[in-house]
Amino acid sequence: MYIKVRHDFFDKENDLRLVKKGEVMNVSAERGKQLISLRLAEETKEPDKEDRKATVG
Repeated sequence: MYIKVRHDFFDKENDLRLVKKGEVMNVSAERGKQLISLRLAEETKEPDKEDRKATVG
């Protein structure tokens, strides 16, 4: 699942990495739903290769 970050946040499940607004990430469906429910991200379509910033499991 691809998500687009709506607000900067420190990702507790990824060593407190700062995730910036606008970043597009590939995450598991479970993690995507969790971030969407917290209103930190929104689902998006697969980005172009140059737009892809991070891949998280």
